Amino acid sequence: MINMLNAVLLSLVVLLSFLGIIIWIRKTMWDAVHRNLLELEDHFEGKVIRNGFASRPVFHGLFNKIPITVNFSTERINKNRYTFIDISLATGAEHSLTLIAERWYSRFASGESSDFFKIAYGKDQNCFAKPMTQRIQQITASEILKSFLNKYPGFVYCFIGATGAIIEYQTEEIISDTGFDKISAAIEFVYELTSMIK
Repeated sequence: MINMLNAVLLSLVVLLSFLGIIIWIRKTMWDAVHRNLLELEDHFEGKVIRNGFASRPVFHGLFNKIPITVNFSTERINKNRYTFIDISLATGAEHSLTLIAERWYSRFASGESSDFFKIAYGKDQNCFAKPMTQRIQQITASEILKSFLNKYPGFVYCFIGATGAIIEYQTEEIISDTGFDKISAAIEFVYELTSMIK
């Protein structure tokens, strides 16, 4: 009986230790991301907000007087956990544009295939865009777009419409991908793309 109790206590200690290590690793990672985002405070008017011990930081600020948000999300897909960086600008455009990376297309655009046209932007890399207007086709053929897509291989989607713009891309190296140069380039890209559609 005592041996069984000791075994249960030992299992409990091992489980709690394992959970503690996972929480510590998560906290350490988000601490590093938080420090990276503090550079946005230095360059753009705004604030990094973090609500809990191991929670994800969020940046709210201004870019060229336009409200921006840098946020993070995770999702489990087919037994794999993915982490995404989401950047949104609260500025509208006269026309709408939707871009979806080919490998994420079925997740976002099932049943809408006739509305999209394909863009090749790298070796064996494609994304889908809509609507198929002359203006949107000119924008999707631009070097600005192709340069961004090649620089951010984890690109998932971008949507620009009357109420704002958002871009999402997957990250496997979140600490390096939240460095100021990487984040600010993504913010500038969404701003430029929105300006081209206006």
